This record gives sequence, structure tokens and C-alpha cells, in this order.
Amino acid sequence: MNNKNAVRSLLVSAVLSALLVVSSCATMKKCSAQNILNEKANTQDYVFGPDDMVRIVVERHPEWSGEYTIRPDGNILIQGIGEIRLAGLTKAGAEVACTTTIEKFINNPQVTIDTTRYSSEMIYVLGDVNLPGRYATGGKKITLRDAIILAALPTHFAATHRVYVITTSENRPVQRVVDLYRVLYRGETGNNVLIKPGDIVYVPRTLWGHVVTFINDLLSPAQAVTTARQAALPVPAP
Repeated sequence: MNNKNAVRSLLVSAVLSALLVVSSCATMKKCSAQNILNEKANTQDYVFGPDDMVRIVVERHPEWSGEYTIRPDGNILIQGIGEIRLAGLTKAGAEVACTTTIEKFINNPQVTIDTTRYSSEMIYVLGDVNLPGRYATGGKKITLRDAIILAALPTHFAATHRVYVITTSENRPVQRVVDLYRVLYRGETGNNVLIKPGDIVYVPRTLWGHVVTFINDLLSPAQAVTTARQAALPVPAP
């Protein structure tokens, strides 16, 4: 009986802690993931990559105009013109590349390129967030706060005082420890670092969160047995 009471006390404490965290989250300024993605992208600096989609307009030549998806090899194929490499180029560079290729067929071509889908630049938000996964930057500058909002905010047991931002590198990854709590709940911009394409944001779990998870896992088999026994009981006649 004493063990059951102790476990029950731990679970009650866990619930109270979670409620405190939820109440803190409610004081945040409302900002949705969709608002972040809808902000205007800086298309001039965006570097094209595979899976990005571009709209190419060649004046007075609709047969060459249209939307093209950059293939995994970094090229697009314009019928009647051939392949043009766009991966690794900015908007201005891509326009020059297309103009240089098309002017082999016509004089003084006027080429305009716009981006219709940003897919090649990704960030990764992992750990104790509500929607862990990878997210396209959409050609925008994404901060730590933006990345966490995209992932639907930290869970109740996230260790927000020590969040890791990992920048991949050919030689050795660079790891930074950032106080996310100060960014989300105190509005301090000093810790609101810029998340570059390819970066990983990892939100660890608190020790108390690990304890609660362990207790839940420990109680799950017993709960499953109880449910099975209840299901096996005969249904009383009406």
C-alpha cells in the first residue's frame, strides 16, 4: 500500500509540474508556424537546390516558359533548349545561366525567374518538442524561436535551459548550448540564434521527465493486465 501511495504522489507531482509549464506557455505572445512560413522570403540570397521549383518566363517565347523542378543532379530540362544547371546559384545567377544558354538560339533573350517552391534547405528540430521532424526554411532566415514554434513548442518536460544547436561540418560538427527558456518566456534576443540550413536543434528532456517516463513505463504492464482481466469478466445479464 505504501508503494502505491508513493507512486501516486510522484504522478500527482508530475501533473502539477506540467500544469505550471502550461500556464507559463499561455503567457507567450501568439505566433503560429504558418505566420513564420508566410513571411516574405529573401529570394535574392536564396541558393537553389534539388526539389526547388522555379517559374521561368522567356519573353515572346511561351514554349520555353513554365515551371520547372530542379532534379537531384541540379539541372532542369527545357524542351528545345536542353539542360541548364541551376543548383548552387542564386536567382540572379540562375537568370544569367538561362540567358546564356537560350541566347544560343535567339538574340537578346529576356529571362525572368521566380521561385514557386522552396524545398532544398532544411532544418531539423528533434527531442522534446511536440512535432519533431525536418522543416523547410522556405528561403527565409529562421531563428531558434521560429524553429521551436514550427515544431509546436517544447513538451512539458523539455530542458529548455540547455538546448543544443548543432551545425554540421565536413570536419567536425559545431555544437552550441542555448538557453531557450530566456528566448521563449523572457523575450531575450541574445540567445535567439540564427538556425542555418542543415542545422539540428535538439531539445533534451529534464531528469524529472525521465523519472516520470520510467514510472509510466513501469505501470503500463500492470495497467494492461488489469484491462485484460476486466475485459474477460462475464457481462452481467440485464
